[in-house]
Amino acid sequence: MPKDKTATHEKLIPIVRQEFLEFGYEKASVNHIAELADMSAAGLYRHYKDKEDMFSSLVESTILDYDVLCHTWQNGVEQKQEAYDPFGPVWMTEMLDFIYDHFEALKLLICRSAGSKYGNFEEELIAREESSSKAFAISLQLAGGKTKDLTDDQWHLMATLYIRALTEIIRHDMTRAQAEAHIDFIREFLYPGMKKLFGL
Repeated sequence: MPKDKTATHEKLIPIVRQEFLEFGYEKASVNHIAELADMSAAGLYRHYKDKEDMFSSLVESTILDYDVLCHTWQNGVEQKQEAYDPFGPVWMTEMLDFIYDHFEALKLLICRSAGSKYGNFEEELIAREESSSKAFAISLQLAGGKTKDLTDDQWHLMATLYIRALTEIIRHDMTRAQAEAHIDFIREFLYPGMKKLFGL
């Protein structure tokens, strides 16, 4: 009977993931993956076009899920929903749920993607946070709030501090309990300054 390609592909996924987690994109070896999977490199290429395709297969669904989550948050800003509170516990719980539902893929994107097309993923997160912060400030101004006038450099600094603080959870492989304590620290020391800038 011919081999089940689907079953073989399912067997490959954890092997490919572990190779990238251990060595990163640049140092990951297609030949080593093939060896661990007990197949030839040619056989491996029947499942993936190239190394980039292998990496993409592990992270693309997480990127799409993050896009959906951001769209939900953005709707909260645009619709001026009273329940929308980027500094509240519900928002942070959603973020932690997302991180721990996608931890290995985020580890790949944040810590192991150098040399791939995802190498600037964290910078893209920062740019997105900067954009959403500006949109939130505008929504507050339209509602009569008084936000601080920041330069683009200052918006970028605030977004960078915030995203880098969050990605420390992934960089240091924190447990959920450790991450919750980390978030409490962020809320205690970083949030007051951010809320002041938003006039909250």
